[in-house]
Amino acid sequence: MSKFLKFILLIIISVFLTFLMCLIHSKYYDDSILFNFTILIPVIVSILSVFIWALKYKDLFERFLVFTSILFCSLLIMYVGPFTINRSISTFIYFYTVENGQINKNDFNQAYLKKFINRRYKDSVDFGFLDCEDNICKPNIKTRIFYYILRPIGKITASDSYYKQFKEMQMKKDGI
Repeated sequence: MSKFLKFILLIIISVFLTFLMCLIHSKYYDDSILFNFTILIPVIVSILSVFIWALKYKDLFERFLVFTSILFCSLLIMYVGPFTINRSISTFIYFYTVENGQINKNDFNQAYLKKFINRRYKDSVDFGFLDCEDNICKPNIKTRIFYYILRPIGKITASDSYYKQFKEMQMKKDGI
């Protein structure tokens, strides 16, 4: 097997390790502090990946390249996956519209939240994630793609507990 294919395999292993460490983190810590581990988990995964690489290859510069490549890959995965799923109200709104077909923009009437939430809806329309008409927002193909890629990551890493709370609250408001 060529060195390049071994590197690609190592990237796949590092993705698995990143998801595994997020899952372990969510089992032993309150997932609200996932933010504090957003950098630590990729660093640990990168170090483990360098150890795996060093079993076969001894070149120091290669190890450095492996470390930085895996670090940036893991950081990207952490930010786009578990961290976004755990912290983003926009993601909660997107997921909910895919799972339930629509959401009513008027559900958030508290004064301090209304401006914040309305900005999320405006951004969602501007970025092409939701189609809103008469205060009802529905998902489109972009939202569905976002959902079907990130929702499984949220389940695998158990970083979706806030979304589950949001969904429960929203379902009560919708009478579901």
